Amino acid sequence: MKSLAARIGPLFAVASLCPLVHAGVLTVGPSGTFADVSAALAAAQPGDTILVQPGSYGPFQVDKAVRIAATGPGVEIAAIGASAIRVVNLPAGAEVGLFGLEVRANPTVATPPASIVVENNAGTVLLSDVWVDCEFAGIGLHTAGSARVVLVDCRIDDAGSIGSNPQRGAIESFNSHVYLVATHVRAHKGQSGFVEPGDHAMTAINGSVTLWRSELVGAAGVSGKGFFPLPAGGDGLSVSGTTVRHFGGPGSLLAGGNGALGVLSVPANSGAGLRLIGGASAVVQDAVVLQGGVTPAPGGPTAGAVVAPSSTLAGDPTLHPTWLAATSTVTPGGTLSIPAVGAPSALCFPFASPATGPALPLAGVTGITFLDPFQLIPGPAFALDPTGAGALTFPIPATPGLVGLGLWFQAATFDGTTLALTNPLGVVVVN
Repeated sequence: MKSLAARIGPLFAVASLCPLVHAGVLTVGPSGTFADVSAALAAAQPGDTILVQPGSYGPFQVDKAVRIAATGPGVEIAAIGASAIRVVNLPAGAEVGLFGLEVRANPTVATPPASIVVENNAGTVLLSDVWVDCEFAGIGLHTAGSARVVLVDCRIDDAGSIGSNPQRGAIESFNSHVYLVATHVRAHKGQSGFVEPGDHAMTAINGSVTLWRSELVGAAGVSGKGFFPLPAGGDGLSVSGTTVRHFGGPGSLLAGGNGALGVLSVPANSGAGLRLIGGASAVVQDAVVLQGGVTPAPGGPTAGAVVAPSSTLAGDPTLHPTWLAATSTVTPGGTLSIPAVGAPSALCFPFASPATGPALPLAGVTGITFLDPFQLIPGPAFALDPTGAGALTFPIPATPGLVGLGLWFQAATFDGTTLALTNPLGVVVVN
């Protein structure tokens, strides 16, 4: 068998990419074939790509393997009183990708009350460069019974429960496996003038959460009128019966919100950066910041991590390599450049694949595999500099037939001692 280094080609060649292009491309927008995303979805076949031109569009539901990608900034998916996007019932091996979308929803009467709902999926759901701005609060992302939900370079702002409901998460996950890459989540802080607790940035029950270079910030509680509940601060990440693996990377933060004074000046507890209950377990890279909020006097600061007796927390000194996700789309004739960080002067061997494979650990390798091992395309090897920085850079051929192609990326780095894998990253070619 060839060594890893021997398999690295100088460039992603046209000959390597073109055989992968077999899907149809549908366009939505003022000069597109379809006026809205739902109509394009009705016509799409599994494996197709839907390119959406800038504009505002109504809610839609996906239940087939497609990619939906913005062709530029300003593609808004809007909903009033309902969820904006639902992804449901994907079979194993199917993949849905959402790229470059802005989601603005007011899901106050939706069930569940979430801007994006991902339910009952045996396949993969990828959100890349998706911004969820929750109007009048509401959960940003609700996922249940889903095998793999991946957020890359996403933002979820001001999300969580509505009014004086019990604390929920800006992201809430039930019986699902969620992966967060360079994703920033800030929970809802009550602003109604009533006593309200701050929401958690993310909650997870009976599943797993894997993170790289992500920031999850729980909201502060708010004092005001009313008696119940006490205005506690939300956690950054609160899990029960769940496995957490945080590989770190620049900017990693799990932070709790401050508590506030309730009725009769009773102080409410602040949130933890990481809370583990119900038999949860976590392994967290040592450099990840775990920060608790502050409980009003006489409480003081809360610990960065709160671990129930039935749960466990362990550290990890390894410096794991990380893509600095900054790209979700690229055009033919353009250049794809993906920055990376890792061990100083390590060699970096990137690979791409048109599909994901089992998310499994490999013996002797830190990190987890994500790419289909039978469709790997080697990319140009590069070395990280003495500070541990570098970039994958290569031209995308000016070939119209590449439009609609979706690629997953990972890289293996070797620093002379440790072979380690980066986080996954998805990119789609648009016109």
